[in-house]
Parts: sequence; structure tokens; C-alpha cells
Amino acid sequence: MPGAQHITTAWGRDYSDVTPLRGVIFDGGDCQEMTVGVDVERV
Repeated sequence: MPGAQHITTAWGRDYSDVTPLRGVIFDGGDCQEMTVGVDVERV
């Protein structure tokens, strides 16, 4: 169960509603890497 140290970053029915990347990537390279960051500020 989420506690005080957890935050909601997205809300949806399933993973496909809240994916961090949508679409198609055309690349001839062998190595792909995705980096995601979230900044949080108490309001």
C-alpha cells in the first residue's frame, strides 16, 4: 500500500494509458536508452 513516501505521477486504466513514450522510433543503432526524470515540489 502506498504511503507518505509515494506520489502519483500518472493515472489511467492500465499501462498503455500512461506510457512515458508513444509512437514509433526508427533507428538503425544497436543501443537505445531512455531517461525519464520527475521534479517534485511540495505545494
